[in-house]
Amino acid sequence: MSNIFSRIAQLFSSNKEEQCLQSTRVQASASQATASPGAASCARPAINLTHIDLPTAPSFGSRSLEEVREAAEGGDAEAQYLLFDYYASGHGDEADHPALEWLTKSAEQGYPLALYTSALIQIEEKEGTAVPPRALFYLQASGERGFSDAYLQLYHLYRDGKGVEANEDTALSYLRKAMEAGSGTAYLIVAKGFLPGNGGGPIDYDAAYYYAEQAAHLGCPEAVELIIHLLEENLATGDHTELLRYWRRQLRPTISYNSSSMS
Repeated sequence: MSNIFSRIAQLFSSNKEEQCLQSTRVQASASQATASPGAASCARPAINLTHIDLPTAPSFGSRSLEEVREAAEGGDAEAQYLLFDYYASGHGDEADHPALEWLTKSAEQGYPLALYTSALIQIEEKEGTAVPPRALFYLQASGERGFSDAYLQLYHLYRDGKGVEANEDTALSYLRKAMEAGSGTAYLIVAKGFLPGNGGGPIDYDAAYYYAEQAAHLGCPEAVELIIHLLEENLATGDHTELLRYWRRQLRPTISYNSSSMS
C-alpha cells in the first residue's frame, strides 16, 4: 500500500502515449457520460448508511411522482431507482413504499446505480468484516454497465484491504478500468502519483499536469486546482500566462457558486 503511488507513476509513465490516444475517446464520451445515469463523479463515494452517501439520481424530468410510480410498477428499472432515492431521501411515507424494496427490484434488473448503491449498503452492513461476495459482484456489474464510481470503489477496497485481501495489482487494474470508463477522480489519482510524496516513485510534473488535465476535462474541480498550482509554481511546461487565464476561468464559476451559497 505504501508504494502504490510509486507503482502508479511507473505504470502510467510508460503508458502516457497510449493514454494520449485514449484521452480523445474518453473526452468524446465525457459529455455522454455526464448526461447518463452512470455518470462519473469526481468525489470519492462514501460508505455510510446512516444513510449512504447516495450517487446523484436522474431527475423525474417532466414526470410526476404518480407517473414515476406507474413506470416503476410496470418494471422500469430507472423509475424503480428513482422511487428508492425519493423515499430514502425522506420524502413520502416509507411504510407504504419501502425504499429498499424498490432498490432491490432495480438492482435485480441490472440498473447500474442500483447495483452500486446496493453494494455500498451491503458493505456498510458488514463493516469490519469481509465484503460480501454479492457486493463485489454488484460493483463489478455496475462498472461494466458504465458507472465508473463502482470501479473506483473496487480500487479503494483492494488498495486499502478493506474487507478484502489487499492487492495492488487488482487495485491498479480497477483504477485503469475507472479511467477507461471516464472517471475524473481516477485520472486525478494518477496525476498525484507523479508528485512528491508518492512513495519514492518518479516525480514528473508534466505527467502530473497531463493527467490532471484529463481529470479536469471530465469535470473534476480538484484537478483544476492542481493544474493552477502546477502552473503558478512553474512546475509544468507551457505558456503559463494563457493556461492560467484559461484554467482560472474554469474554476471561477465553482468559486462564485460556493461563495454565494455560503452567504
